[in-house]
Amino acid sequence: MIERATGKIVWQLGSPPLAQQHDPRPLDNGNLLIFDNGTHRRDHPGTFSRVIEVDPRTNTIVWQYADQSLFEFFSPYISNAQRLANGNTLICEGVTAAEIEAAHSA
Repeated sequence: MIERATGKIVWQLGSPPLAQQHDPRPLDNGNLLIFDNGTHRRDHPGTFSRVIEVDPRTNTIVWQYADQSLFEFFSPYISNAQRLANGNTLICEGVTAAEIEAAHSA
């Protein structure tokens, strides 16, 4: 996160746990929802995508969506995730044009 007034970096999260992330979305609870593309993982030999909710105060992953078979959910670019008003998370997997609605319980 960058402070607009000064241009100073006030928070960052890198690899690991992230591997080519994009489009972080701030949530009402202060956490960030991030689509983690997963193309260059330093902490896992495979490539897989996931969506994570991170508490920036502790850098803790408090919720995540990943497919049980890691290789079934992989989108190296053009993907996104958004928390819906009902509390679920809409995930758009850009490469295959699939949509997933994942229940959120945190």
